[in-house]
Amino acid sequence: MTLLDCPYRDCPGCPARDSSYAEQLEKKRSRLLAALARFPSLAGLAVEPIVPSPHITGYRHRAKLPVLECEGQVHLGLFAATGHRVLDTPECPVLAPALREALSTLREFLAARGLAAPEGPVAAIDARLSSTTGEIQLALACRDGSLPGGEEAARELLAAVPGLTSVALSRADPRGVRVLGSQPRVLAGSPSIEEKIGGVSLGLEPGAFFQVDPRRAAVLVGLVAGALSGCRRILDVYCGAGTYALALASRAEEVLGLDEVAASVESARSAAREAGLEGRVRFVQGQSEKLLGHGAVRESAWDGIVLNPARRGSDPVTLAALAQFKPRSVVYVSCDPETLARDLDTLHWRGFSAQRIVPVDLFPQTWEVETVAVLSAGERPSFPATEGLVPGGRAVDLPPWQSAPEGTAFEPPAGASGVAVSGPEPDSVKALALVRGRTRPAQELRGGGYRRVEEIAGHSLVRLEARPATLRHLLTSLARTGHPVLGDPRSGVATCRWFRERAALVRPFLHIEEASGPGWQVTSRGIPGDLAIALDRLRGSGAQSEFGSGS
Repeated sequence: MTLLDCPYRDCPGCPARDSSYAEQLEKKRSRLLAALARFPSLAGLAVEPIVPSPHITGYRHRAKLPVLECEGQVHLGLFAATGHRVLDTPECPVLAPALREALSTLREFLAARGLAAPEGPVAAIDARLSSTTGEIQLALACRDGSLPGGEEAARELLAAVPGLTSVALSRADPRGVRVLGSQPRVLAGSPSIEEKIGGVSLGLEPGAFFQVDPRRAAVLVGLVAGALSGCRRILDVYCGAGTYALALASRAEEVLGLDEVAASVESARSAAREAGLEGRVRFVQGQSEKLLGHGAVRESAWDGIVLNPARRGSDPVTLAALAQFKPRSVVYVSCDPETLARDLDTLHWRGFSAQRIVPVDLFPQTWEVETVAVLSAGERPSFPATEGLVPGGRAVDLPPWQSAPEGTAFEPPAGASGVAVSGPEPDSVKALALVRGRTRPAQELRGGGYRRVEEIAGHSLVRLEARPATLRHLLTSLARTGHPVLGDPRSGVATCRWFRERAALVRPFLHIEEASGPGWQVTSRGIPGDLAIALDRLRGSGAQSEFGSGS
């Protein structure tokens, strides 16, 4: 049994280091299986054996790290697992050796010139090593968006750090959550560094997304390309630097890539020009959920779609828009098993079934796992029946964001899930909701009442009871007393964003558990998988940031 030899026991970067690599692979696959099992629609899906990594140390070619001067020494490392200390990890065993060497010289440079926070301006760095050329790209995140000495200091840094060919500057995120708070601009050196995946050369600009181990990206490209081999028009959503779009362009008639990160789109466009593929592949910058309704996207009949979202996954608006294109095949590349399962469930109810699920290990020494899911289009399935019967009618357990069958007398509010009844209208409904803040133990309000069943991360899980016609009044009353349903727009844009990132919650946390009338009662078959995942994450430890994630 080989364990990681690492002296930094308080570093959270490698939580699986005390397990053998075989145990790590087994637990990663088990995590994926457990995530899928939360959704009855995904029960029984076959998951292939995990594809292992040949590099379990020295594999990380990118490092996003906070910077802090402490007692005369510059610390360059992740935040400690406990407290808010910045660790100093000069011998980090999972960093590529050339990157580790460059960071040691950078540490000396920052110390000699007094540039490290809190007294100096540099609060964080983003360093990337090309596996193709050995070039290193560095972005400095400074608190006020400026570097003392400007371009001259950047040129001195180029001369001092071995392999460094590009120095960029960004304004640091004042919240300390993101490394690069603003789009970086190059101060000195090359505007990009070259990375090659298969036969495709990419010019990666500072801030552009790319896998932390470029050597493993080829495995993902092979799986994606194989799944879409018969598709002629391909839409690549969350395309990043264009890895998949460029690889597919040589065999497809038309490829369009969408991404909201300007640096990624510029990198992709530059690579397309260099490869002479401009006539076959295009890239558009913007948010996918907005771009999918525009003419540049809707004018083509896409028969293949690639989805490669960030850890938070996609969203119901984007998935609904993609389903309207009626593609023959969809390939979803995910770095988070729980949000993957959530989105596969959403696509299932839109008529797309998973045909192949392949986990791939890109992050040894962590519990993170990449997954490639291949889906094909088919008929939209019928909604499952509830427990119990409705005299002269029917009740179904409606998944979130789905339209109830015609003739429905009661259905959950938009985005919610649970019991929908056709035939007689129920006299009473009961629902489970997670609302902002700490409520009273129980209360009667306009429209109905509630009882608090649990406090979770400072918020309240409540059971509501109301008449169908007054349920919305009850929800409005809760919002007006400071307790809106989390995930509902009335809880605020910032709150919705936080719960999407923190708890994978992409819709109102509201589930209709029961509906009843004279002599009858129907109940939901249980809390939906996406809400169960949100509860699990909220009950867990503190919020993630880029400084502590496995990706």
